[in-house]
Amino acid sequence: MIVHVLIGENDNGEASFCHGVYTSFEDAKKAKYTIIRDQYHIPEDEVADKDLDDEIYPSGVYYTIVQRVVI
Repeated sequence: MIVHVLIGENDNGEASFCHGVYTSFEDAKKAKYTIIRDQYHIPEDEVADKDLDDEIYPSGVYYTIVQRVVI
């Protein structure tokens, strides 16, 4: 089984926290967008989902979705 893990990383590429484990990439991506919007108070009508990473880039925190195989 493949799962998708949403992690937060800092400028050094170090994973600092896990936000959740999801069965689909789409669910992980939706969670990522929700977390970013809530954490940085970014309304949906101001920044498109696809541009959220660029919007928070100066903060030094990055949200990454990685795939892992669970046996």
